[in-house]
Amino acid sequence: MIPGAVVLLGSPLLAPGSWGELPGALEASDASVDVLDATPADDDAPPFGQRYLTGVVLAARRAGPRPPLVLVAHAAAGPLIPGAGRALRDAGHRVGGYVFLDADLPGPGRPNRLELLRREKDGCFETAEEFFGAGGVFPDWSMSGVTMRARQPAFFEEPLPTSDDWPDAPCGYLRTSSAYSFGARQAKARGWPLVESDADDHMPWRGDPVGMAALLLGLIDRL
Repeated sequence: MIPGAVVLLGSPLLAPGSWGELPGALEASDASVDVLDATPADDDAPPFGQRYLTGVVLAARRAGPRPPLVLVAHAAAGPLIPGAGRALRDAGHRVGGYVFLDADLPGPGRPNRLELLRREKDGCFETAEEFFGAGGVFPDWSMSGVTMRARQPAFFEEPLPTSDDWPDAPCGYLRTSSAYSFGARQAKARGWPLVESDADDHMPWRGDPVGMAALLLGLIDRL
């Protein structure tokens, strides 16, 4: 499909600005891009998911992206895509597609993030449980050039907002690291277009924004 705007939704576990030079690389390829830094600085209390969705709508109001929108969710923003699509449609925006970029997929019903981690069986659930049991936060690691936003257990235990009629538009999956192989397999099982990068890097645009822009736009063309 040909999007009016590619809308980048960053992970609520990363500080705004995590997209680096990817937006510029997309624009250099003649794509219209809007980065919706939807996570407010004071979202350290519930409802975390609803605060994120409110931030998405407010940011879209300021940006005025051209329809149809293709929402691109990275990492922990993935499970919020159904709610984001619904909130944007309710605000008068036309959503034409969804892309999960190394992202968690939504689960049936209204799961919380711990349930999604348990489903993935990649060790993150046990790690989070260990941290929380010791009174800590998760994730408890750093990434070069990226500010992590470690969260208390309440963030992971909150049921995620969703939408009963989702998916209401075509979906695709772009896997860039082996940590998200489960999401890629699920997307393939659902018959979604799938692109798998051999970079094995959760944020490969830090080193190759042009290459990542090409992969992303190629996937969007297949929606």
